[in-house]
Amino acid sequence: MACDGLTVFSTCNGGNFDNAIEIYRGDCGNLERLGCNDDAPICSAGAAELRFEDLSCGETVLVRISGVRGETGVGNLEIGCLATACGCLGDLDGDGRVDGADFGRLLQDWGPCPGGCAGDLDGDDQVGGSDIGVFLTLWGDC
Repeated sequence: MACDGLTVFSTCNGGNFDNAIEIYRGDCGNLERLGCNDDAPICSAGAAELRFEDLSCGETVLVRISGVRGETGVGNLEIGCLATACGCLGDLDGDGRVDGADFGRLLQDWGPCPGGCAGDLDGDDQVGGSDIGVFLTLWGDC
């Protein structure tokens, strides 16, 4: 997730079919259903909205949008953070991009860093080759 705390999942702004939202956490073999909504009272007829307080930065969730009674159509899913937005992993200088300046900072942190340091992107208490691999996958705008 890109949010730490209250997160809203909504199909209220657009859509031409009666839909429901379901949210799950966990891996594909062990999903935990967090909730479901069909026809949120604050949305137009047929749209859904779910709010969750306990989502955490970096957590992956599965969002399922389905047609009620087999309906189909097109729509929009909006995800909003109403709490603390998470930082951008790899943006070591805080400018909203992962770029060459951040790579320079990663190299400055090279080596062991017990207790963590900004360049330790894989969480193993040292900055090394695996952090460069993670860094390169994050390159670009946050």
